[in-house]
Amino acid sequence: MRTPQPMAAPLNTPVVLWLHRRPGLTGQVFSAIREARPRRLFLIADGPKPGQEADCAAARAVVDAVDWECRVERNFSETNLGIRERIVSGINWVFEQVEEAILLEDDTLCHPGFFGYCQELLERYRDQPEVQMICGTNPLGAWESSGDYFFSRYGAIWGWATWRRAWKTYDSALARYRELDVEALFHRHLKVEGQADHAFWRFRLLSGSRFDTWDLQWLLGCALQGGYCAVPTRNLVRNIGFGGQATHTVNVRDPRSLPLFSLPSALTHPPSEPPALVDEKFERWSYWMHLLSRLEQTPQLRLWSVALSRNPDLRVPTPSDSEAKFYLEPLRHPEELRELLLHLEQVAPENDGVIHLKEAIGL
Repeated sequence: MRTPQPMAAPLNTPVVLWLHRRPGLTGQVFSAIREARPRRLFLIADGPKPGQEADCAAARAVVDAVDWECRVERNFSETNLGIRERIVSGINWVFEQVEEAILLEDDTLCHPGFFGYCQELLERYRDQPEVQMICGTNPLGAWESSGDYFFSRYGAIWGWATWRRAWKTYDSALARYRELDVEALFHRHLKVEGQADHAFWRFRLLSGSRFDTWDLQWLLGCALQGGYCAVPTRNLVRNIGFGGQATHTVNVRDPRSLPLFSLPSALTHPPSEPPALVDEKFERWSYWMHLLSRLEQTPQLRLWSVALSRNPDLRVPTPSDSEAKFYLEPLRHPEELRELLLHLEQVAPENDGVIHLKEAIGL
């Protein structure tokens, strides 16, 4: 692992932090922000549900400790709006005031070099509309490339950055795409086996719905526009919020719990721009990582592993409204799946989720 390189000077790019009711996690993430000393800080908080008042107040008290020169702006709701409305309204509020920002949630702990990486790439790709976001997460932990980052067709929101010009296309109901041939657009952009069909399935599920989620609409919208995201060759953000207090990431043995690494302070830029610099193996494994995080919940997992390894074309008899049929895709490729899990063991040898998954699948 390369020597950490924190920001040498105060950070000029605005930083956004969402918080709610986890003061311990909020404190860890806020400490990382304090090291970067952003000149402008946006704090967004949802209001408490019944019984959460003390925890919400404690989390808000944590971020009162701004002890550097900084313009702090708060958008704290007194009522509970829910994840979707609170985060979307918060980002809208931010981009009414600034052109670009770095965004963190209360459970996304970043390496000190994350801020400089985001700031440099926000400036570099500011006027390239095909680049929609800068990701701090590398879902495989580490990946070799010709530069210190590369491009992917599908991103992650565990520590990210973007521009007003990209966010203004966001539509939480996905209504702007309903008159388009959405299925064809997904197949044109997403090349991994099964990924376009999975994206289309999710689009139909979310289109016009009131599901309390916001990030899938953002990622699906980026894909429908043919957008790309920058991904660091080393993971710069770790989700520290797996467990019972999380809204979605409740599995404490989630294989996506990866350690932090570092990049050099002077980034090496890749020799080409998207779509040329897309690694198809990374795309496939990155998508599989998302599926693996859900795979443990699949009934009779070991039996499916044996059956699909012997007959990859076997049809999975799941209800049409079930997402589980997509989770099994990696099991159709047992040798490459074994290679992926070996990679994860080397990158994150203490990841219980990877060890448990290998045992459950029988690899």
